[in-house]
Amino acid sequence: MAKNAPTLTKGNRLKIAKFAAANPDISVDSIADKYKCTPGQVRYAITQGGKGRLQRKSTKTTRRLQARMIKDKQDSKVIFEEQLHFALAQLEADDNIDPVQRTLALERLVRTKKVQTEHEMQLHLKGLDWKVFIEVVKMFKPDAYEKDIIRIFNEAKERCKISQD
Repeated sequence: MAKNAPTLTKGNRLKIAKFAAANPDISVDSIADKYKCTPGQVRYAITQGGKGRLQRKSTKTTRRLQARMIKDKQDSKVIFEEQLHFALAQLEADDNIDPVQRTLALERLVRTKKVQTEHEMQLHLKGLDWKVFIEVVKMFKPDAYEKDIIRIFNEAKERCKISQD
């Protein structure tokens, strides 16, 4: 046991907390000897680890892994939908959130979904003035959703192909 042990870094405290969690039968003194620190530092690391205060922030390695996962999926729409559902599920699960904060979060999610949908429509309708096309469809079918507009566009595209042949 080191009496004048140096200050533990956050990384070392995290290692100690993980080790203590994985080996609950080992005494605090033994862990202190193993990591060359005081039992007080070990207890502090275990307490902080239990409260979730020793979690590492995003590192280069995790960012690379995330980028690789995104690259493997190759469909940003699927990734976006999963993230949107995850955020909605978190809002649903959190009973302690202030109603005003919940409303603001929902507004942000709806706005984000709208921007994503507009981007998707723009990619789908490429050469056309997509906003004009959407407005024309909504003039004749005001309750049309994005999926309906894309379906109508694809049907019109097929009709044009057939008439050209």
